[in-house]
Amino acid sequence: MKWLILGLGIVFEVLGTICMKYAEGFTKLIPSIFVFVFYGISLGALVFVLEKMQVSIAYAIWAS
Repeated sequence: MKWLILGLGIVFEVLGTICMKYAEGFTKLIPSIFVFVFYGISLGALVFVLEKMQVSIAYAIWAS
């Protein structure tokens, strides 16, 4: 289960990064909101996974 949540966190981080491109310097409202929502979900998933997994393993997968 922790691997699935880590994978979902990575997916949400990528979605946040894609939305950041469309936010155009946070001048567009909807993509800007999605950036914060997706990054919030992403970091929440990482925090949840770090309770069950070693930091070195989780971060190595996260950063790959």
